[in-house]
Amino acid sequence: MGKWFTLDTASKLLAVLSLFIAILAAWKALPLDAELKALQAETQRLDNELKLAEVKMREAESGRKLTFELYKEVKTLLENSQRTAREEEVLRVLIETMAEDPLRYKLLSVLAVSAENSSTKTAAVESSKFYEAEAALATRQTTVLEGRSGHAAAERSLTNYDIDIFYCAARSELTEPIARKVAELKLGAETGRWRVRALPETINQQAGYQVQTNEIRYNLPSEETQANILQERLAAKGITTTLRPSMQQTPWYLSIFICA
Repeated sequence: MGKWFTLDTASKLLAVLSLFIAILAAWKALPLDAELKALQAETQRLDNELKLAEVKMREAESGRKLTFELYKEVKTLLENSQRTAREEEVLRVLIETMAEDPLRYKLLSVLAVSAENSSTKTAAVESSKFYEAEAALATRQTTVLEGRSGHAAAERSLTNYDIDIFYCAARSELTEPIARKVAELKLGAETGRWRVRALPETINQQAGYQVQTNEIRYNLPSEETQANILQERLAAKGITTTLRPSMQQTPWYLSIFICA
């Protein structure tokens, strides 16, 4: 009887020991499992970024091809002495909505000079100037970001911000004087560039604009403070505005729209 008891006890002890070893091994494996999961997550993130980069490259290539096709259409149309006003206007709209800068504003400049339809010519001039300024802004942003990235934005300051003040050209007799009044609110210590710009009606009709009131647009959550500073400053002068986040990636930049 004692022999069987001893064997049974030894069997139980062995089972307990095996369970202990298994628990110990699992406990030691926990950090490795966490590292493996972190590695898998990082691999997935890098794979997603690579796929996104590939999509952007394909989109960029597609955009370049489309812009080149529009260039050929402009050339063909201007060589046609029998072209109609409708053809000129359709081409202008296509260039505005589908071409990429800097060729977009250059094609519009060509159309502005060569168009026979006066309304198309005027719209092309306005749009060309607008998109040329937008292209210059994109170039300037690269320099601005490099020069200011090491300086955190002050909590209640507009010191380093570039600000564009747009006025709706369709109501320029009312909106332009207000926009110029806004430009005068820049303080002496604020070294960013403030400028007044027209927002052509043809641009305002496009998605992403369609401004009907007075707005202040900012593009980063951290810049809402600066947008509030502007809003308060304008309100003190009797100019009511609403704040609106923008999808543009333009740090150190705010835009004001005067359209009411």
